[in-house]
Amino acid sequence: MKRLILSDIHANYHALKAALQAEAGVDEIIVLGDLVSFGPNPAASVDLIRSHSSTVVLGNHDEEIARYRLDANADDQETDGTKWARWSAEQLTDDQVDYLINLPEKIKLQWDGCQILLRHDLPVPGPEAMPDTPAELIEKRLGDVDFDYMFVGHVHRPYLRELRNCRLVNVGSIGQPEHGDAQASYVLWNDGSIEFKKIPYDVERTIAEMKALPLSAAYIELWSQFWRQGVVDRQALADLEISGDRDLFQ
Repeated sequence: MKRLILSDIHANYHALKAALQAEAGVDEIIVLGDLVSFGPNPAASVDLIRSHSSTVVLGNHDEEIARYRLDANADDQETDGTKWARWSAEQLTDDQVDYLINLPEKIKLQWDGCQILLRHDLPVPGPEAMPDTPAELIEKRLGDVDFDYMFVGHVHRPYLRELRNCRLVNVGSIGQPEHGDAQASYVLWNDGSIEFKKIPYDVERTIAEMKALPLSAAYIELWSQFWRQGVVDRQALADLEISGDRDLFQ
């Protein structure tokens, strides 16, 4: 069977649609969480995933946005980031929120004789599992395993790590790539082989829709740069939030 494995859509509907159209012939679609948050189309992205996949795990941002919807006082600090989270939660229906909060944290499967674990991130807290993180630190986070492959997202960078106890595959990000270009990234599993793929999408359309959100011009411009470059500078975001300089890019 040919499977499309993707993660971290982050409400980027146009990137998601481009990937689904490019791989329309696959037998199954797997989604590793973070369907929503930090993108302009949360509701449409959730609906598109629900119509294409029944194998979806919970991401940390899915849980966070559901929390904003269920708790009006989830975060009293008023920043562009919290405004965006609250706006995202308000776009979702009760049914969509219920869908998100009931997603499983992990799914175990068997593909082509291999034991597979699907998660959004590694199971225990610790150093981020990046492409260059020392193998022993990742192996410590994993502990004893009963699977051959673990597929994750979360850090938005695609890679395959051959560890002592398993193969760790990060499928990258559809809607918020951080691999240095603007293309959406994902993985294909085809009868036991793994193929990393990237595909262009209409970035400017996503940015145009972002500009309609109730956020500061400086914040929107910063995110526009990130989408065009395929790099998210979290320190720049933090500095903007702290400084309150809403005209920084005007």
